[in-house]
Amino acid sequence: MQNIVSKQTAIALREAGFPHPATVEYGQRWYSCNAELFHISPPLDKTGISPYRWFACYPAYAPTTDEIFQQIPSLASLFFDIDTWVCQVTEPGGLWLISEEDENPAEAVAAAWLAYNRNK
Repeated sequence: MQNIVSKQTAIALREAGFPHPATVEYGQRWYSCNAELFHISPPLDKTGISPYRWFACYPAYAPTTDEIFQQIPSLASLFFDIDTWVCQVTEPGGLWLISEEDENPAEAVAAAWLAYNRNK
């Protein structure tokens, strides 16, 4: 099970306005402009600087399932159903808005975040 999104989804989230960290820090994952996934870890990587200076391009942050889930303002749930992850978003009162599925929980939650923000 992966806990981060693909390069394509990271770019879609960036373009849709998903919050990105202001600085590169340990534990983060970023996709470079060459589609390489970087896991920022000590002691080799510098931290506390702008992602654009660190990568010398316009990188895409690869958020985790939890980071995306925290950005969905409505009531949301994530559960495993037979062989896929399902993220459902409802409004208070139980009105069901969105249901997205994927083998990767981060992709399911990202799809729900994108759909929710597209419908605002």
